[in-house]
Amino acid sequence: MIEYTLPVNKANLFVWGFKDSVRSISTTAHAWLITDLEMTATDESDLHVGDVQDQVESAGTRGLVVTDAFFRMLTDASDQVNDGEFIGSEADASAVRDPLVRIDAFDSSEWTVLLDPARVQVDATFRKWFAAGTDGAPFTRRGSESWS
Repeated sequence: MIEYTLPVNKANLFVWGFKDSVRSISTTAHAWLITDLEMTATDESDLHVGDVQDQVESAGTRGLVVTDAFFRMLTDASDQVNDGEFIGSEADASAVRDPLVRIDAFDSSEWTVLLDPARVQVDATFRKWFAAGTDGAPFTRRGSESWS
């Protein structure tokens, strides 16, 4: 795994966001585990973000598993993600195993992306913003919880 972190500073505050993180990676994820979600939707969106946030909260620590199609719809609907943890897997939507990527948003402005470079590609824009990552990082969940 390689861990990339884009810390808070004046140069990236509110410039890089959730849509950028998702659109700058290419992955074969079929399911996404959402363990935390606080976001606002664009005015044009028909998605009821409050309902999704309630489902994530109701799921507790196990999180809400959604299909890649729903995850992409959520991405397109997002205006701003204040906080969120999103873990992509090749498994179907019934269970997330063998994670490919974790996207973690903190306070709208600090981004951590942990990915398997053999199965997830990043584009030039991602590399420009995040630069070199830390190779050999173990896959962890938010709060340094081990993946299990």
